[in-house]
Amino acid sequence: MIIRAQVSDAAFALIDEKINPTVIAVRAKLGTGSAITISRHLAVWRDANQPVDDNIDGVPASVTLLCMQLWSTAVREASEAISALGDDVLRLEGNQSSTG
Repeated sequence: MIIRAQVSDAAFALIDEKINPTVIAVRAKLGTGSAITISRHLAVWRDANQPVDDNIDGVPASVTLLCMQLWSTAVREASEAISALGDDVLRLEGNQSSTG
């Protein structure tokens, strides 16, 4: 079963590739999943990540896309940093257990 995080990751990856994250594009990226499930998760992703208006105060679509790509990179980097910290905590807890 496809989960929201998979759809979100695929959508951000598509944006990085300068591809519009449609249901069909996300499904192709994932290689599986029902269109209904992907559509539902993609709608949530769009609500959280897409600008309310494609042309906010005259900002060109290319600038909006660039901002989305920047946000995608920032989220991905933060996620990796958090994951690395979690790994460090688990390693330290393991060390304390074996010495305590």
